[in-house]
Amino acid sequence: MSFPDKFNSGNNDLFRVLMELFSDPQKLQWELASQLASISSSADSPDTNIDPVIRSKFEEVFGASQALVLANGQYLVGSPSVATPELVTPQQWAQATLQDWRDILTNVASTHSQPFSFEPAQMESAETPIDVASMFGQAAQALGPALFGMQIGSSIGNLARSSFGNYDIPIPRGPHGQLRFVVPNIEKFANDWSLPFEDLSLWVCTHEIIVASLLDLVHVRQAIKEALREYAENYSPDAQALQERLSSIDIGDLTDISQMQSLFADPSLVTSTGLTPGQVQAMERSSALFSAITGYSGYCTDRICTHLLGSPGLLSEAFHRSRVEREGDLDYLDNFLGMETGQDQVDLGRSFIRGVLERSDESKLLDLWKDADHLPTPPELEAPGLWIERVSFLG
Repeated sequence: MSFPDKFNSGNNDLFRVLMELFSDPQKLQWELASQLASISSSADSPDTNIDPVIRSKFEEVFGASQALVLANGQYLVGSPSVATPELVTPQQWAQATLQDWRDILTNVASTHSQPFSFEPAQMESAETPIDVASMFGQAAQALGPALFGMQIGSSIGNLARSSFGNYDIPIPRGPHGQLRFVVPNIEKFANDWSLPFEDLSLWVCTHEIIVASLLDLVHVRQAIKEALREYAENYSPDAQALQERLSSIDIGDLTDISQMQSLFADPSLVTSTGLTPGQVQAMERSSALFSAITGYSGYCTDRICTHLLGSPGLLSEAFHRSRVEREGDLDYLDNFLGMETGQDQVDLGRSFIRGVLERSDESKLLDLWKDADHLPTPPELEAPGLWIERVSFLG
């Protein structure tokens, strides 16, 4: 029986059901994440199968995109995807993403979701008998994992309603070659912006293939994972603030599951008030990688798609605009993962690529990905000339 089902089973003893759920905090954490990802991803509309006609059109476009990328091999630095794409709904994307990011999220969970303890006397009141307070105090041992699971699941579910593919956020997945596209989102965005579905699909497919080829490079994957791992390890939870927040709650008011879910899903319960110095450094590195990958992949996608679309500028701007519209969905996810993915970082990456091209030619861009020492540092993203000078010395 899933988490929501337990509260719809006619059992009115809310806190005894909670104790049953909280008996295994780690299992509960991922069950909650999965349940909230499904609920949030299908909030706008029911999860339905992809129209066979749309599916056929998209698969045809994907084949054309692969051929285009291979014909413009000068932009490739890794191996392009050759597998048949997996076409999914938002709900399917959310579940797959939760699984693909499981290793990274486990690192985050180990520091963000420490158990907390409360004394029953702290929560006892005239409306809250000591036995109920005691039960809540025991359940609080699982609050850290539960809160993390609910918030990360909700964040991924929200992201699923607007994502186009695997690599809107360039976090390594596996196995190599398997690309996943949220076709209903692409179709809806094309309709909303009055764009030809086939043209937008071509741009999205090409972009995903380029990013996947970058993440096929071992040193790029390792650099991203290492930065995200260091961010998680340097997290410092404010247990006292959480304890004070929960101690002020009148349990007598928590009479139904909707109120309980609202409490647990509040991100302020599990996010710290500020970043530690170690987190700041790690986030700067991961965000610099995001900017470099986004800037390079966007430039290459535009250049490649020009061969079929003439001027893909409108598609490119529409794609980047979609990021702006969903920044609110990414805020909490950015805070959990440790990678800034907002429009400022996108603009920084595009500006960096322009700066390199103003001082050199396209061949210089390939130096970005030669090895770990060639990856741009945060200061170099602001000053492309410094990066060119450093890698020229290395060369």
